[in-house]
Amino acid sequence: MNILKTIIALLILSVMGFGCKKNNESSGFVEGYIVGSFICDEASCGTQFQRGYCILLENNKNGLMDFYTFNLPEEILTFPHYILKHHDSNNCGPAFFPDSLITRYKIRFQYHKLSKTESLKPIYGCYAMDIPFPWEDYQEASLESVTKW
Repeated sequence: MNILKTIIALLILSVMGFGCKKNNESSGFVEGYIVGSFICDEASCGTQFQRGYCILLENNKNGLMDFYTFNLPEEILTFPHYILKHHDSNNCGPAFFPDSLITRYKIRFQYHKLSKTESLKPIYGCYAMDIPFPWEDYQEASLESVTKW
């Protein structure tokens, strides 16, 4: 009888687990904006510097960005060179685009957020003049099926 109860309990738990979204599953298609960029420094990303991009989802009303990514396909959008900076030297955060460009670079995509062990810490060796940018409040995401919108 105890074996039967154990089997039933395991079945119920496994069925409940199938309804949960796992971290590595992609979102449905969403729309958002590229609102800033930064360079991941050598200490964090290894010997090759990588350009990161800040993503603001279209339905976000309060934040600067929702997450950041390093895998935006280069051929999707063309950015003027003057807005792609290394980082904000005052707070070691991303260099956000001017207000006039915040909604200019719209994309449609799917994404999944990376775990802490999969993601890179964007700016490691920077000394902030102001309060440091709260990188710990944001996660890296991997983009899929990206199109200019």
